[in-house]
Amino acid sequence: MNNYFIYLSNKQLVGFLSIDIKNGQLDYFCIRSNFINQGIGTATWSEIERIFPEKKWQVETPAYSLRNHRFYEKLGFKKIGEKPYDSETAAFLFEK
Repeated sequence: MNNYFIYLSNKQLVGFLSIDIKNGQLDYFCIRSNFINQGIGTATWSEIERIFPEKKWQVETPAYSLRNHRFYEKLGFKKIGEKPYDSETAAFLFEK
């Protein structure tokens, strides 16, 4: 079962987060483009870890999404594997 979090600032939608708490899976994490590079993603993830301090988390992100890779590594996630989808597409698995 997933838990969903919506982030607002001055009644504006800033981002959305979907996590499977039981399995420690971060399914979807999106910050709207006009709010990127303002520390919102980092603050959001800090809050999730404050709420669920003992969880081990996993996330899958496309291999081509280098910005996502840097973001998750900045949060302390480590790359643990790769998941191929076809000859041209793969995803990287990160864990914290």
